Parts: sequence; C-alpha cells; structure tokens
Amino acid sequence: MGSRRMTNPPTHVRRFPHMRVLDGTPEIDGAPLITGSMNAVLDDLQSTLPSLSRPNLLVTANVDQVLLLNSLPAWRRVFSAADVRTADGMPIVVLARLLGSKNLHRITGADLLIEVCRRAASGSCRVALVGGTDEVRDAALRVLRDRFEGIQVEGFELPILRTPSDPSSLPTVFALRAYAPDFAFLCLGAPKQELWYDHWKPQLPAAIFVGSGASMDFVAGSARRAPRWLQRIGLEWMFRLTQEPKRLAHRYLIRGPRFIVVVFRSLVAAGLHTRRSKSTQGRTS
Repeated sequence: MGSRRMTNPPTHVRRFPHMRVLDGTPEIDGAPLITGSMNAVLDDLQSTLPSLSRPNLLVTANVDQVLLLNSLPAWRRVFSAADVRTADGMPIVVLARLLGSKNLHRITGADLLIEVCRRAASGSCRVALVGGTDEVRDAALRVLRDRFEGIQVEGFELPILRTPSDPSSLPTVFALRAYAPDFAFLCLGAPKQELWYDHWKPQLPAAIFVGSGASMDFVAGSARRAPRWLQRIGLEWMFRLTQEPKRLAHRYLIRGPRFIVVVFRSLVAAGLHTRRSKSTQGRTS
C-alpha cells in the first residue's frame, strides 16, 4: 500500500515539539503523519469505511497547529489521539524530507474536500459540510453539486459556539447521525473544530471527520487560494496574509517564525541519534 495509517501514538510533553523519522514515517512528538500520494491516502481511507464502528478524526497538520502543541494541552491530547494526520504545510514536508522521509506529500483539507467529492460523484460515499455561514455553506453546496453531478452532499449549520461543549451543538449532532455521512468536513477553524469533535465524539456517527478550516470558503469563492506555483514553493501563507492581514498577521509573522525552533530541535535530535547509532555499531563490530 502507498500509505501508512497508524493510530494512538504515545504523548510526549516537551517545551517545543519536534519531528523524527522512523522507517520512513515522520512523527511529530510520537504522532505519525500518513505517507503516500493523495490517491493512496484516499484509497486507504475508503477501504476502512465499511468497517468503521466509531467516528474517526483526520487532522490536516499545518505549521500553526504544530506550534500550538506547545501551548494548548487539550490540543496536544486531541492531536496525539487522532486516527490520521496529513501534512498541510510545505515546511513540514520539507523538514520530513531533510530527516529522510521520501514519501510525505502535502495533503490539505481543501484538496481533500475536492478529491473526496470527486469520488463521491460515483455514489461511493456521502459527504457532509459542517459549519460556515449560511451564505457560504449554500454557495459551496451549489458549486459542488454543479461540478460533481450525482454527488450526495449536505450542509449542516452550527451556531456561534461559546465552547466546544456548547449544548447548542446538539441539533447538528443529531442531524449528522440521521444523515450518516461517510466523510464530514469540519469548517470551524483549528483547533476549534478538532476540540468540538473530541467533545461530541461519543454521539457522532461512524464517519471520517476532517478538520478542514477554510476549505468551504475556498469552494464557495468567498476566499481565494494561492496559485499552485506559490503552494508548491511553500508561500501560500504569504498570499493568505495579503487577503486577511488583521486575522492572520499574528499567526504568520509572530508565531510562524518559531517553527525554526522545531526545525532546530528535530535536526539536533536526528544528529544525536545518528551519532549514537554509529557509536553502538562501533562497539559491536
């Protein structure tokens, strides 16, 4: 199989997270990222659908989410317990390659939404969009239904939530159970969407829940994605910053540069591991 799907890694508490690569699989503080192409990952996910007996969480990990592991214990716990994690961020992919992982690809929530809907047009699965404003959600549904004829996709409103456990979520939870999707895209922003999932997990249907942030806005056209060439060279953040400077300035200009600490710790740890391995081999030879 072109990808690896591993669950329930151990939780390690450190001041800053770091990445390591074991047998080609990158891990962030012991939490593995799934490797393989988009098609391989989707094949893997779809193969699990017939046997799902509980909801699963797919986290699309970007730089900001990795850095939040340092300051939000609840997010660290949910990230560690997620069933699947993809790399949504070229800095994460580049770091993994520096550490020796050759098969990690950038897989974003926005790209997953489109590719899942492409497959769903054949009638192979049902898709739910959760969150967003009524206007954006309705526009996204129209775009998807026009683009993918025959798709089964529905939208589910969530009110403004005071906390992830806000009981006003209950009508949405009941509606999702009645619809019984195969994939549900949570468009609330990270880590709010993942913390919401974690609280309501016991009552949610057996589906793959994807934390997908602004993906609904991209589909609806209320927000624009960067050109592909900017995405490929890791500068999508700059494009988004020009669109929403007030909301994103702190994330990208203040918190974002701290990722260099993650890079430094990861490279130092890899160097120490290499030296220890060579030392051990020298003593046994």
